[in-house]
Amino acid sequence: MRLKPIEKSNTGIKVRLAIVTFFIVGGIIFNFVWMSRKNTDNKKVLGNESEREKITVTPMKEKIGEWVDGAVGKTEEVAGSVLGDLTQTVIDTATQSAQKATDFVFDSAVSNVVKQVEKLPESQQEEIKKEICE
Repeated sequence: MRLKPIEKSNTGIKVRLAIVTFFIVGGIIFNFVWMSRKNTDNKKVLGNESEREKITVTPMKEKIGEWVDGAVGKTEEVAGSVLGDLTQTVIDTATQSAQKATDFVFDSAVSNVVKQVEKLPESQQEEIKKEICE
């Protein structure tokens, strides 16, 4: 009996990694767009910053900070999940490999014993069968 390599799809891990990457890249792009928009708004104002601008910009900075904190938390959660899936895959693969190796060794050993018993005279074969069955 030949051993076949164990193949398991890693599409779930790849999808999670793609989603996390998408959110991180999206956050960075959003930050660049937001900052460039903020810089152009300042050029339109003549003189010093007005009180109104301070009020609207500060909550946005806080919201962006909260969003980044949330994204970091979600990234850690997904990374932990991916690591758990990977660990379980390794454990499953090792267990299946050990079981297949045990089956192969047992089948090989029993096959050789049966061949040797078949070479014996009929009376000795009957004695061996009687001892094994008891």
